[in-house]
Amino acid sequence: MSYEPDIGNIASGFVTSLLHGSLVHLLGVRQRLTRTLTTFSAVYPYNHTMYVELLKLLLVQGQDRVIAKTLTAFSQITRTLDSDDIEYMLSGINTISIPHHRALSKCLLAKHFGSYMSDGAFDALFREILDALRQWLLDPNRILLLGSYLFDAIKANVYRAGSNEAISLSLTVLREGPKRWVDEALGVIRRTDPTEIPTDVRNEIADALIAVLADNSRRHDLTELEPALVFVHHLVADSPTELDSAVEKHMPDYYVGNYSLATLAADSVGRAIKHIQRLLKTVHARNKEQGKSGFYYGYSDEPLDTIRLILENTDAHPEQGIIDEIMNGIGETLFAPNQTYSAKVSAVRLALSLLNGPYPVDNLYHYVNTWLKAR
Repeated sequence: MSYEPDIGNIASGFVTSLLHGSLVHLLGVRQRLTRTLTTFSAVYPYNHTMYVELLKLLLVQGQDRVIAKTLTAFSQITRTLDSDDIEYMLSGINTISIPHHRALSKCLLAKHFGSYMSDGAFDALFREILDALRQWLLDPNRILLLGSYLFDAIKANVYRAGSNEAISLSLTVLREGPKRWVDEALGVIRRTDPTEIPTDVRNEIADALIAVLADNSRRHDLTELEPALVFVHHLVADSPTELDSAVEKHMPDYYVGNYSLATLAADSVGRAIKHIQRLLKTVHARNKEQGKSGFYYGYSDEPLDTIRLILENTDAHPEQGIIDEIMNGIGETLFAPNQTYSAKVSAVRLALSLLNGPYPVDNLYHYVNTWLKAR
């Protein structure tokens, strides 16, 4: 199989577009070249040089989702990338003449390939991204799209960088705005290596988070808020009282639920049992609702996995009545006709954990064997 005619056509199209000044056709040539290199990479999966060229082209085009899919699809050759390859991609990005496009592509490089970079190149690129974020925050006419890319790049690399400056910029967003980016700032903070954060900065983070909790206009619709609260609780573990009080006041349901669970001490047996009972109610409710009227739901948590972790990582030893309720939840999940496969797998994991524990759970053998035979 030969692809030489296709390459020739692409080259001819590029030259024609360049001579006649057709930007539309130039972009079309680049898209066609991307498709051709993708096909080549599938046909010749171990051609390292061609794969690097494809990635460089995708970075120059700012194709975030396509890059992620490509890295997954060609995972075997992705593992052969090294710092020299990343330097080569960066050299291509540096030829982009439009500043915000160049910054966007560098953010994508850091997001997807930061872990491949040498220490020197990584430090230089991360510093450049931080400087770009600082200027972006100060610019009243900021390009909104660029903000998402800047924060994504920082979130992906802040643990390695251990940068207090990244935390400082995030604190600026929490205190002064723009409010639209509070969630991104929380994401940066909770991904930072906690051992690298000084005590005084830890207290500043807690104070800023308490202020966010007290502001109704900022508190709602923040996907990073709950995990950030747990992170900061452990960050100021010596004196989390003020933060705990703020969570209890402004998010009472979360406080008695997942926040209490995530901050559970190993010896808090009574609270652990209450959480198991609460989670079992969720299991029953989801088994009834899943698939009802043709609607299927995806959840960010799995209560059966949480119950398993409580049993494995705390001193809780539920009485037989609670164990029976857990076994009923497992059986109900396994045989719920519309429940998702992932939930059923979680039920099997919990069943295996109980079978390996000190509990009389003979009924679980029947549940699991019957379910497995039906697969």
